[in-house]
Amino acid sequence: SGPAVVAASDTVALSYVNTAGTSLTNGTTKIPFATNYFDTHGAWNGTTFTAPISGTYSFQIQLYFASATFTGTLKSIVLYIDGSASRYLAMMFVISSYTNTFAQNGTATIKLNAGQQVHFTSNHNEGTAKSLDTTGGTNFLSIVRVGN
Repeated sequence: SGPAVVAASDTVALSYVNTAGTSLTNGTTKIPFATNYFDTHGAWNGTTFTAPISGTYSFQIQLYFASATFTGTLKSIVLYIDGSASRYLAMMFVISSYTNTFAQNGTATIKLNAGQQVHFTSNHNEGTAKSLDTTGGTNFLSIVRVGN
């Protein structure tokens, strides 16, 4: 048996969280979301979304970093389509050093063809790895097909 046929009228939606305290290394790290709240078509494999049907998709992501010292550096969340950077969803430059938690979030609405793949990266140049908070629901990803 092959993959399920997806009708043009089907709702495609998913919601995942990351509660693992993932360490995001200096530079670019693909962001994993492993805890499945729901995934109507099994379209998320832990780090990558594969569009089961062509259409317009809404993406919403949030990262919440555990308490640490952050310095004057650029931090961003980037959405990739088929391996190429497509959208910078969140960018922040910390002007001076501070110690606290740190949150970033972003949204995008993008047309995809069936089979196209999307993943997200966290980019920073802190010099050392920073960890995501482990509190449930603070690091999340939601994807919904909103139209044709």
